[in-house]
Amino acid sequence: MGLIVQGVIFFACLIAMSVITVVTYFHFIQPRTPIQLEYESESLKGGARIYKDSLGVSHIFAENEEAMLFAQGYVMAKDRSFQMLKMRALA
Repeated sequence: MGLIVQGVIFFACLIAMSVITVVTYFHFIQPRTPIQLEYESESLKGGARIYKDSLGVSHIFAENEEAMLFAQGYVMAKDRSFQMLKMRALA
């Protein structure tokens, strides 16, 4: 009986590791298509352009410092939303 349980646990771990590997590939390693976003607001005195390259690195081009800081906050919130939800759940 102990050998059967060990076999089941081994195959369950093997399947879990396979799933984690596939999810990691599609989420982190697979190249992403570049994204370009332009943002203009009446409250900001200027606009900002956010370009995300194929590696997921954000490049921000803004007309002034206020628009740049707003765009940086937007990118940070969008990229780290999972972390904010996790921290909220842990609190």
